[in-house]
Formats: sequence, structure tokens, C-alpha cells
Amino acid sequence: MPIKLSPAEIKEFHLSRSDDKYGGSDKFPTMIQVRKAMQGEEETRGHLFAMVKQMVDEYGGVSYMSDISTDDIRRKGVFLTLASCNINWENDKPLFKFLNNRIDMTEQEFDDAWYKLPYDIAFEIIECIETQNPQWAIYR
Repeated sequence: MPIKLSPAEIKEFHLSRSDDKYGGSDKFPTMIQVRKAMQGEEETRGHLFAMVKQMVDEYGGVSYMSDISTDDIRRKGVFLTLASCNINWENDKPLFKFLNNRIDMTEQEFDDAWYKLPYDIAFEIIECIETQNPQWAIYR
């Protein structure tokens, strides 16, 4: 029997460290859902590495140069696979907009919202992304 494809798996995560630090409650915990990356997300993220330049010195030594940071790579992974998030602004508007388990914002709009997160919350989200997509874990 041929392979039957199904939609990408989605896993829910509780941002427990962020709740402990910033006052989330057990009754209304801070939650995100993350999609398993499919081939399209892998290729889109992989395009960042096309901007890496290989240089060979006069002795045959090889080095690589890039303007892409690990933060750029991780942020792109969040943009590509975050399926839901219940973090809100002070006025109760959602930080991120979603439609059909995908970010429903331009990448610039997403980046603008992402940059306003405290680092430790952003890092906990990244850890969840990398748990669901271990092939993207940079420092594990």
C-alpha cells in the first residue's frame, strides 16, 4: 500500500518557566502549539544557509562567512512552525495572529512582535520549537 500523507503533527507546550517568572496562572497557563516541520519549511529555513560564503586561503585553509546569526535562524524556525500562542499585549490583543495553524502575519510583522518579547520567553519558545523539530537544535 502506498504512503498516505497526513497533516503535520502539532504538539502543545506549556511555557512553565515564563509563567513562573512573569505570573502566569495554573488556571490560564501560557501555551504554544508547534507544528512538525515539513519539506517546505525545511527548504525555506535552508535558504538562510545559501547566504554563507566559503573562503579558501592561500594555504588551503577553509573558513566560512555569513551575515546570518543563530538568532536569525531560530526566529525563522519559530515563524515557520509556531501554530498557536496565547501571549497577549497589555490590551489583551494577541501578540501573534494565526490562521489554520500558521502565522497570519508578514514576516516583518512577526519580527516586530518577536523583538518585543523578553529574551527568556523567546528562548523558551525556541526550546519548544527545537523539541518538536530536533533537526533544528543548534546547541544540543
